[in-house]
Amino acid sequence: RSLNMKVSIKHSGKVYDDLELDPTKPGSVFKQTVYEKTGVPPDRMKVMIKGGMLKDDTDWSKVGPKEGQVFTVIGAAGELPKPPSTPVTFLEGGCLPRWASTDEVLKVCLGNTCYMNATVQALRSIPELQTALSTYAPSTNQPSQLSQNSEANANIFSGRIGTLYQGMSKTTEPFPPLLFLQILRQVNPQFAERSRAGAGYAQQDADECWSQIVTSMSNAGLGRDEGGWTDRYMAGQMETTLKCDEAPDEPPTTTKEKILKLQCNIDSNTNYMHAGIMQSLDQKITKNSPSLGREATYSQHSRVSRLPTNLTVQMVRFYWRRDINK
Repeated sequence: RSLNMKVSIKHSGKVYDDLELDPTKPGSVFKQTVYEKTGVPPDRMKVMIKGGMLKDDTDWSKVGPKEGQVFTVIGAAGELPKPPSTPVTFLEGGCLPRWASTDEVLKVCLGNTCYMNATVQALRSIPELQTALSTYAPSTNQPSQLSQNSEANANIFSGRIGTLYQGMSKTTEPFPPLLFLQILRQVNPQFAERSRAGAGYAQQDADECWSQIVTSMSNAGLGRDEGGWTDRYMAGQMETTLKCDEAPDEPPTTTKEKILKLQCNIDSNTNYMHAGIMQSLDQKITKNSPSLGREATYSQHSRVSRLPTNLTVQMVRFYWRRDINK
């Protein structure tokens, strides 16, 4: 009688079922089976078993595997990245410094402004934005000072970021973004919050800064003649289907909405960006069920139906988990 059994492995947040394990053969044979499923080379693979890790000459009779048992596998698939040709130098401090060149100009840190520096630098790498800003001409009847008119403020804001990029492109010396930082804090007062730890401004979130800048440029009508810069180059479409887990006969609902970014949820099991994105696209939510007349659990299945020209991915280290309510 065959002693072979079916077991499962868990690797990078994904479970692989129905792997064949022959307890009469050494551990190296099972590692080869795992390699064929995950792509993790045996020499870089760690298979966790009772009492430690699986070795090439492990005697399975001493491990006592059981039918349906799940083993955790650790290791990266594919070729390992090569080390850099020159040593990496880590730069300390609260700012995002960078070296000057004809294309990239270091912006001066003004105290807890690394969130803004990172955002402005990332946006500067989008060629369609540079083209739109170079031809942007606010309406001549717009005021030159900030007011209660949000659209007028957005025009001033967009003009100021265009001026910042122009100034950066004309020098290889450090370029202080004083005027842009001033109007960023005036248009969005949350970025003018003072630090509770002492003197100076508080550190802020780069994602919030990104969202506010992109929204302001959209409100200013940047690229309006071409259908709007944000909608044309930054916006995608998400199709989401909701299915009630507690009422199988309830018809699923499908909606489509515009998106400006994808989220990559990061937890202890996230090794790759695509895994974090998939985790954010498939979730369990609680909402009112029209067929049951009460709150019920739904499976939310989302997929991108149209990708934008420039895809923004937010790395989310802390996110709400409904299953544990924290």
